Amino acid sequence: MKKYLLTLCIISMLRAQDKHATDLFFLSKMPAAVEEINPIDVISYDVDMTLDLQNEKISGHVRMEIKLLDPTAPSFYIHLTTPRIAKAMLNGDEISFLHAADKVYFTLLSPAEDITLDIDYSGTPGNDGFGGFYFQDSYAYTIGQGLNSTIPSMLRHWIPSHDVPHDKATVDMRLTVPAALEAFANGSLVTSVTHNSTKTVHWRETHPIATYLIAIAVGHYTILRSTYRSISGDSIPLEFYVYPEHAAAAANDWKNLPQMMGFFEHHFAPYPFDRYSMAEAFNRGAMEHQTMTTYSYQLITGDNRYDYIMAHELAHHWWGDLVTLADWREIWLNEGFATYSEALYFESLYGDDYLAEYMNALLEIYLAEVVRRGHFPIYNPDYLWGGTIYQKGAWVLHMLRWTIGEDAFWRTLQSWAHRFAYGNAFITDFIRLAEEQSSQDLDWFFDQWIYQAGYPDFDIIWDYRLNDKRTWSVTIEIRQQQWQNFPFRAPIEIEFEFAGGSRLDTLISSAAYQTFQIELQNEPYALHLDPRNWLLKQYDLIFSPSLPDAQPNDFYLAQNYPNPFVTGSQTSIVYQVAQMDSPHQMSIQVYNILGQRVSTLFDGPLHGGIYKAVWDGKDMAGRTVPSGVYFYRLQSAEKTYERKLVILEK
Repeated sequence: MKKYLLTLCIISMLRAQDKHATDLFFLSKMPAAVEEINPIDVISYDVDMTLDLQNEKISGHVRMEIKLLDPTAPSFYIHLTTPRIAKAMLNGDEISFLHAADKVYFTLLSPAEDITLDIDYSGTPGNDGFGGFYFQDSYAYTIGQGLNSTIPSMLRHWIPSHDVPHDKATVDMRLTVPAALEAFANGSLVTSVTHNSTKTVHWRETHPIATYLIAIAVGHYTILRSTYRSISGDSIPLEFYVYPEHAAAAANDWKNLPQMMGFFEHHFAPYPFDRYSMAEAFNRGAMEHQTMTTYSYQLITGDNRYDYIMAHELAHHWWGDLVTLADWREIWLNEGFATYSEALYFESLYGDDYLAEYMNALLEIYLAEVVRRGHFPIYNPDYLWGGTIYQKGAWVLHMLRWTIGEDAFWRTLQSWAHRFAYGNAFITDFIRLAEEQSSQDLDWFFDQWIYQAGYPDFDIIWDYRLNDKRTWSVTIEIRQQQWQNFPFRAPIEIEFEFAGGSRLDTLISSAAYQTFQIELQNEPYALHLDPRNWLLKQYDLIFSPSLPDAQPNDFYLAQNYPNPFVTGSQTSIVYQVAQMDSPHQMSIQVYNILGQRVSTLFDGPLHGGIYKAVWDGKDMAGRTVPSGVYFYRLQSAEKTYERKLVILEK
């Protein structure tokens, strides 16, 4: 075992010494209306399962090694839905049981600490329309999370289990299938033995695994193989199990996986498992089963368009599989982290500007969900699988990165991976860790972004004047107009643009209404809000005084001033962008009388508001244009406005 994995094992052993108290703490945190308290800790599962693909049934035996957290407890339960139990044995003696809904209850006749539960069962495995067990033609596969179930754990549909995320265990899985088929599960391959028309394949996952991450994939697969050299020194097998007709496309889609693995290893921690694989299936989307991501046939296109999904599922092997949420109310620890990992990976490839664009795309997805589902917090959310958890969740990490700084942010993620390796954690654990690594009190940050709903919506009004000191006094009014009755504390980066330069400042908005005064040495002709896109927000930016003959939802182009102006000086152009449906793609361009473009003053997206552009009378090559008549044009996707200006010789 390499040094890194040895270190993680030591950490796990230290955590295991207090595992009894830790598990009781997990149980105390579970909402009683959702899950009954259950005094067991499963140490291991040993499963023998035979798949009857023709009749779409399974039969099997599972042995569970269990520690009783309360040795005096009178009873306990496990989860199971449609398959039926034929016989149950407790420490070698047959035991009666009660199967009610998705739970099987057992009564203990005497106190015990360690028990062995053996179960024979069979039947038709179930699903919730997304997660669960599926037969499809000559294939069978499972999805560990259900999108349509109040409790999304899906192992209960095909294996008797303590199907809660905080009870991680090791797993041995023996699958008996038709000899012509391949059969895969979590961990590493132990044996594959053929018996005439069937074969039994034994997979073993020695690292603790949450039940929702246990999976199988059975069918006529073509196997793509390669090896990744980890920064820990280990050789990690990489495998892709694909339908034969998709092998060529899959090979191309798969080519960037080692690069993704390298980025996550260098920025998070060495890859923490013995293998990484993906299994094609007839599902929708993808699911990060430990060591074996299930990947939809719809995502295999041969052109890498779904690299972001591949990166997302791989990132889960740190955020979700290595460090696992303690209960489903903490789902941000899985999905927000994996979504931001996509953005971090693409930032490493394409730079800061691409990161800003990626975060804008995530923002639009989140805002669209707000329209459909309304506002709700990230913690204990109304809906676990949408924009609030994934996209807003990614934004919370993005804002944390800016708030505590690059070094503290990366130390926080790396410490998160090491300190809670192979275990479970709560959001409060992450908060404490971020505070430790940054030496900051971050209650204000997480209270508003995790435990409260919504986001700040600003009206920002600004103006300036030349003062007695021959400097420029800027007045900025910030109004928070969001639907909540509390203001966000929001550090807002602003950028003033001058002829030939710019200046960054940061304002702290923390009330419904605030006014700020800033003194500048040069006349500003533009103010940009959050130019590097670090803050989740909506806003209207308004240059004051407003235009008397323009309506709020109109585009408007004012006459430049001064007009005429002389060569060697500059003129200002004030224009308005409609607030409705903003941001709009806008451009301000200058043309000569022949219709030839002379200069582009602005080209990009703008939120609703009043803006000012400045032209210094030079063309795109930086040369002073001849005196004469020119035209300047405001153009959006909806409308075009044009006015005339005149330049005179100096």
